[in-house]
Amino acid sequence: MINPIYNEFKEFANELLMEFGTDAVLLKPGEKTGPDYRPEIGPPTRHNIRVFRTSKMLTSQTDPRITVTKNTLLIAATTGIVIDDGDSVEAGDGVYEVVAVQEIAPVFMTILWKAEIAR
Repeated sequence: MINPIYNEFKEFANELLMEFGTDAVLLKPGEKTGPDYRPEIGPPTRHNIRVFRTSKMLTSQTDPRITVTKNTLLIAATTGIVIDDGDSVEAGDGVYEVVAVQEIAPVFMTILWKAEIAR
């Protein structure tokens, strides 16, 4: 049995995302049909999600003139949709590809998704 406190964590995380997050659209790649040597890919499926975006500037330790911006999205886990590498997120200023994803899931209960994104 899952401790009820994890349900409270999930509800609290979702409340914060509803209050401070923004609307976005998750684009999952379309279904592959046809033979393996020549598959046809259908249109992507669209799912409305709620996200909170953070950006962090990283500076190279060997050359301080080199900086990289790391963009991360926190995504509500209320929709029941699994976020995967290779998915895309349509946010207010463009479309981003999910390059790495981490499921925040203590005791096998998904509370949030943390996705690193890139253009």
